[in-house]
Amino acid sequence: RQLPKCAEFAFGIAIALDAGCLEARRGLGQLFFHQGAYWKAIAQYEVVLHLQPRDAATFGALGDCYRKLGVEEAARMCYEQSRKAASGKGPEQG
Repeated sequence: RQLPKCAEFAFGIAIALDAGCLEARRGLGQLFFHQGAYWKAIAQYEVVLHLQPRDAATFGALGDCYRKLGVEEAARMCYEQSRKAASGKGPEQG
């Protein structure tokens, strides 16, 4: 039962040591998503995308968060950006 809290603590330490640690931010985002803390997950995924704007998997995960929140238009846009990033087109390339 304490495993999610331990994981959250470990990811938090990794981020405190290196704010740009994308693996820790993705992991924390996944943890928050599975806990139903979608807005917290979104915050982590948005940092990842700020640092790595062509990360298709993170766009997909962000879309999943918005879908769970019922924000369908934002989810659709994230899924579209995920497809573009996976095909080699960046978000800014339309």
